[in-house]
Amino acid sequence: MAEEHRSEMLDHIGGFESISIEEATSILGEQTRMEILVELGKAWDESRHQQQKLRFSELMEAVGLTDSGQFNYHLDKLVGSFVAKSDDGYWLPNPGMQLYRLIVSGTFTEREIRTDIDVDDCPSCGGTVRATYRADNALVFSCDACTTGYAVIPFSPRGFTNRTDDDALQAAFRSFYSELRLARQGICPACDGPVETKLVDDLNDRLDSLSVGGVISSLRCTVCNNYYYSDLSSVALTTDEVRQFLIDGGLEPPLVREWHDVTVAADESVTVVQTDPLRVEITFAVKGETIDLTFDSDHQVVSSTRSVE
Repeated sequence: MAEEHRSEMLDHIGGFESISIEEATSILGEQTRMEILVELGKAWDESRHQQQKLRFSELMEAVGLTDSGQFNYHLDKLVGSFVAKSDDGYWLPNPGMQLYRLIVSGTFTEREIRTDIDVDDCPSCGGTVRATYRADNALVFSCDACTTGYAVIPFSPRGFTNRTDDDALQAAFRSFYSELRLARQGICPACDGPVETKLVDDLNDRLDSLSVGGVISSLRCTVCNNYYYSDLSSVALTTDEVRQFLIDGGLEPPLVREWHDVTVAADESVTVVQTDPLRVEITFAVKGETIDLTFDSDHQVVSSTRSVE
């Protein structure tokens, strides 16, 4: 690695300290400061493939202010918490970039609704599974005829940018399974905190309505309460064993849906084989071959067996 590149990677951000929620709210609760974050986040050096540092005058012009004293006041409020300063300009370290990404994703501000996106045939009644994009930035998949609900997936408004509806739905599922894979491994995709993973077979009325096989996968971050409830098949799709099995059968794991025959049959196969400690078995079948997996209550694969039917 070239020394000049290494030194840039190790740029000292200087003076960054933890701040309270009250301090963060006070710093960010002003329009000019949010515009500064957006302009720094947008700045990109194509030739060097990295963030572009903006000098004071460049940043002030990008934000659209002419009063340097007023601009400096707002910029100083951000430096040391969300903005970094070096000899050659201002830039966003990770806290500022995290905020920038949330802002431009549209999650904070956009409440667009999209309805009646045809997706597939419903295995329950032969109707049409349709996707609806709700105002709370979630995709809901359900049948228009029998009203069977199949999935609810969070998805940022920007996920539809420069994509067809079909491409956007594929992106949503790929993102969801990437998050679910991390959560199953005990890592929260939202805050990196620890995730409590457990299989639940003592279901209340609400959870029972979400389950086909009588077992629900529960994944909850103990820090930020980011959570996932799903049938065991969705979690199984994130394991190396099932992913390789489906690939060998000509299927692409992130694009296997909850309403596809292979997933529906897997959910119907779920069996509690042991209660103390809890062990649950699930079977996937593709092209005359099966894979049987046994999970423990922490979502770990205890055993896996492939066989020809």
